[in-house]
Amino acid sequence: MLLSTKIDILSFDAYNYAQSLSLYPSEVKSFLDRKGNIAWGIVPNDELLLAKETA
Repeated sequence: MLLSTKIDILSFDAYNYAQSLSLYPSEVKSFLDRKGNIAWGIVPNDELLLAKETA
């Protein structure tokens, strides 16, 4: 999995896929324990979804 590599920052689409991260609790914990950072992309990247959020 990506979290077991030497990356420092994991940036992902949390708006659509936040639940996916919960499938790997031990990997996330290990990543954070080694001072990794998670960039939560919470702004929708789909124009229709964005319009719903800002309407």
